[in-house]
Formats: sequence, structure tokens, C-alpha cells
Amino acid sequence: MKLSLRLLILVLIAALPVLALQVYGLVDDREQRKAAIAKQAMDLARLAAAQQDQFIEGARSLLAAAAQLPEVKDRNAPECDRRMAELLVQFPTVAGIGAVAPDGVQFCSGLTESAGISLANRSYFRQALQNKSLAISGYIIGRQTGRPHLNFAYPALDTDGEVQAVVVLAFSLGRLSANLSATPLPSGGTISLVDGAGVLLARAPPAPEWIGRQVREAGFAQTMLSQRQGVLEAEGLDGTPRLHGFAPLLASADLFAVVGLPWREAYAAADRQFWQETSWTLLAFALAAIAALIGGEVWILRPVAGLQRVVRRMEGGDLSARARTDRGSPELRRLAASFNEMTSALRKRQADLEGSEARFRAVVETAADGIITFNAQGIIEGVNPEAERLFGYRPDEMIGQRFDTLMPQPLSQATVVGIGREVTGRRKDGTVFPVSLSTGEFDLDGERFFTGIVHDVTERKRADERQRLLTAEVDHRAKNLLASVQAMVLLTKRDAGSVDDFVATLIGRLQALARAHDLLARDKWTGARLHAVIGSELQAYSGADDGRLTVTGDDVRLGPRVAQTLSLALHELATNAAKYGALSVPAGRVAVATAVEGQELVLSWVESGGPEVTPPKQRGFGSIVIERSIAHELGGSAKLDFERGGLRCHMRVPLS
Repeated sequence: MKLSLRLLILVLIAALPVLALQVYGLVDDREQRKAAIAKQAMDLARLAAAQQDQFIEGARSLLAAAAQLPEVKDRNAPECDRRMAELLVQFPTVAGIGAVAPDGVQFCSGLTESAGISLANRSYFRQALQNKSLAISGYIIGRQTGRPHLNFAYPALDTDGEVQAVVVLAFSLGRLSANLSATPLPSGGTISLVDGAGVLLARAPPAPEWIGRQVREAGFAQTMLSQRQGVLEAEGLDGTPRLHGFAPLLASADLFAVVGLPWREAYAAADRQFWQETSWTLLAFALAAIAALIGGEVWILRPVAGLQRVVRRMEGGDLSARARTDRGSPELRRLAASFNEMTSALRKRQADLEGSEARFRAVVETAADGIITFNAQGIIEGVNPEAERLFGYRPDEMIGQRFDTLMPQPLSQATVVGIGREVTGRRKDGTVFPVSLSTGEFDLDGERFFTGIVHDVTERKRADERQRLLTAEVDHRAKNLLASVQAMVLLTKRDAGSVDDFVATLIGRLQALARAHDLLARDKWTGARLHAVIGSELQAYSGADDGRLTVTGDDVRLGPRVAQTLSLALHELATNAAKYGALSVPAGRVAVATAVEGQELVLSWVESGGPEVTPPKQRGFGSIVIERSIAHELGGSAKLDFERGGLRCHMRVPLS
């Protein structure tokens, strides 16, 4: 900001108290006048709302009486027409009255030719049916008269509270305008009745051409519909600025009384006095500003301009520039002397810094590892080419940034002097990688600096992790295999009838386990296909007649654990079928069906055409493998059904 502008601001600040008092007086006077007009508008709006409430209450009483007529409740159209016509004669202010059946079809009216008119789509009619109370239409065009009306609907209820008919009463909007004219208004004031859709229903002084118009273009209409009650300054439909007070009718929340009162005449006298006093104040301010500018030019701006010329020379790299200390005020002369001392110190500091940077650059640019220099606040001062390659930044993108941009860790840890600490590095693209950080410290002109030597240890970490995972996997698989073999030996021994039987059964089971291992080894222990597992166990029994063994259904990829367990279970089923079941006779058949249901594998083993099946007296290793291993190892279920026609096995195994 220019010094001349600051002087002008000082003069303005000196004049502000006077202007503030004048503005405060005007605002206070205007606010008092405005408050009085607003109160009057609000009081008149409430008065008008109360008068219209009385008008609506009279309509409610008339409708309530008509709803009790037997002709209405019984829907006696001829008698109802006659009674409604009598009511029109008794109440000449009513434009029309009639009765409507619950289906919306009018069955009587005080006017002629009313039968068959449907009000089913009128919102006020549906509201009266639903709420079983008085409903008011808002602006509406009568279907009999073709003229704008304000309609009322009131239900006629039977002893059980059910609606038998709805009495409908229509008031002319011209009559409503006449009612509003009874409210006393000041000169230039207006009073209006507006419905919930923002449509003008009535106005005083009368304005027939505006009746039925949407008043949303008037500023007060939006506020009226949102705030329900209050005062707002805005232009009316006639373009005249007014203070509008608005209040809802108690009898209907969708009707509003709006009173507008002009305010400009009340403000005119206060505004004239304000502008007279403000003009004199502005003139005094202008004279003071001219005096401040002249004095500032002589005593301040010229000496400061000399200092500015010296600063521009310094910006161009000339640190030998000096300011004159023999002119200007004593304060400016002292400022010039201090400025000269500062330039001398800067010149010396620059020379020292250039020498230090040359020495530092010679070291870091020849290093094989990344080298980052940062100060005690963690701000990066320099980097070498290897650091640029490691982190993917250009030098100008790293210098001046915080150290934790490259290695997210507390500054207190980064400044710990030591060799070979493993931390996490973060590249420009957001990827992180492990690094070895060695930190050294040095002082330059009493300021602490740190040098971090960074070495990428990603490959070493990967090799360590691969070795750890391989060792853990070998240990896990060896333990599982030994546990399975141990269980086979113990349970096979229990079920074997002889040593030869024991050896043959154990070898068969070990071979089934080996076949599953072979399938998994082919895919590097990532899994095996389901039908391949089934085929490996059944191929020894297929023979020349491939029709004895059928495999149908979904073929999915199984995990190593699922493949091993299913292979052993299928081996037990095939061995049992070959010894005692369907595969022990030429006519026997085995059907294997697979299906995937959601996240589960469903496998069915069905034997047919074999010897008659009898349930075993005790459950051997095969039953344990099939039923328990599926449940315990895989979290699934297996059920063996020893039906006379052949063994059936149903398994459900989670795939996840």
C-alpha cells in the first residue's frame, strides 16, 4: 500500500467519529420511524386476519348447519336443491352452495344445472374428506359460474363418524375485497388477502385486474410463505415501496392478510438533514486530505523514495548500495543508518554462504547414495542427483519442503545422529519404500544442519520376506501332512482285519494324498480344478466302460486345503464302492454331480445297481474322513445315507 494512501486513511480515521455520529443519528431516526410503521403494519395485518377469521367462522357455522340437514345426509337431490336455493336467498353474500357425494359428484345445488359436476380432483374437497373438517380452496374458478371464488368444504358425518356428503360453499372474491375495505388504512396503504399458493384473492383499495395473479414476483411474497408472520420492506405489485406486515388467518393456515404502508415520506426529512451535515463533513475531510498529501510529500515521501532506490539496487544484486543519512526527519535518518548496517551484514553472509555451498555441493554430487541436507526445522536445503532418482522429484520440488515429505516421521527421529536406521520413504507418486537412513550433524555460523544419507533397501526386504514366507509355508505343510498320516495310521490300524489289509488300505490312502499333492504341485500350490481332483481319484475304476462313472456339473478352482480334504474323502468313497458298493459288480453305477450355490460347493455322490446296502455297525476311518474332516477342516457339512439301493453322500463346502 502506498504511503500517500496510508496518509489519506489516517485523515479518514480522524473524520470517521464525526461521520459515524451523523450516520448513527440518521439510522436511529430512520429505524424509529421504520419501527413505528412496521408495528402499525403488523397490527393492521393481525386486525385484518382477525376480521377474515370472523368471516370464515360465519361460513363454517353456515356449512355446519347445512351439513346436518336430512336432505344432505340422505342425498335427497330434489329436496336438497330446494333447501340450498332457500339458503342462497337467506344469505345473499354467498355466491353458491351445494352438496357433493363422497365420490366427488355433486348431487344438489342452490343454482340450476348442477347435477353431474365432479369435484373429485379438487384438493380442498379431498382435504375435507380426509381430515373430516373444514377445508378452504384458495383461488379457484367455479365450474358452474365460471367466475373466481373462494370455496369452503365441510363434511356431513353419520353417527359412526363416516362422511355421507360434503357441503360446498362459494364466496365471490369481490365480496372479500369489500370486506377488506372495512379495515381503516393510512394514506397510500393497501390490504390484501393471499392464499398459500401466492395468489391474490382480494385487495383494498380494489384492483380487479390483479385478482387471481401470482404475487411471487413481489419481494414480500416469498418471505410470507416461508416465515408465516412478520414485516418486510419491498415493492408491491403496483411498484410502490412499502413496509408489508403479514399474518396468517387462524381459521386457515393457507390464507394470509397482508398490509402495506408507504415509508419514503417518513424518511424524507431525516435524509435531508443527514445529507446537509454529511456534505460539510466531507468538505472538511477533503481539505484535511490535501494538507496531509502536501506535508507527506515534503517530509516523508521524498526521503522514503531515496530508500526505495537503494532497495531496487539491492534487488539487482548490488549489495554495495547505501542510503543517504543526511536528510529527512531524525526517525528516517536512523532508519537509513540501520538499513546500511543490514546491507553490510547481508553482503558478508552471502559470501560465506557461497563458499559453504560450493564445499557441500562437491561432496554430495559424487555420492552413490541419496544425500539430503536439512536444517533444524526440518526444511530441506539441498539434495544430490541420487536423491532425485530415489524419490522422483526435481531439485526445485524438494528444496524448501519439509523433510517428512520424503520420509514421514517425526523431526525428532530424523535428527537422531546414527548409522543404518530403517525408515519409510515416500516417492512423488505416493508409493512408499523401505530405506536405510544415516544422519550426520554439522554447524554453520551457529546454526545446526543435518545430512541424511539414504539407501534403498527394497530388494533386501523383499528377499527377507520371501525367505520368511517360504520357511513358514514349509513348516505349516509338513505339520499338516504328518498330522494327516498319523491319523491315517491310527484309524486304519483300528479298522484293518489283518496286516496285509492294513498295509494295502494305508498305501491307498497315502496314494490319494499324494495324487492331491501332485495336482497342487502342478500349479505351484495355488489350487486345483474340482473335476481334475475327482478324475484323479476315480480313474483307477473307470476301465473300458466309461458309463459306470459319470461326473457332471460346475467345475471350479479349489484352494489347496479344500483340494486335499476332498481328494481324501473321494478316495474313501471310491474305495468303499469298489469293495462293497456299486463298483464291486459290473452293473453298478456311480454318479458325481457338482454345483456352485452362492459361495458354497455342493457335491453329490450317488451309487446304484450295486449290492443291497446295510448301515455299518461301527463307523470307520472312511466315515470320519468324509463327515468330520469336511466339517472340521473346511467348515462345511457331509451326510452319508445308507439306502438299500445304494450309498448316497451329500457335501456342502464353503469356497471362500
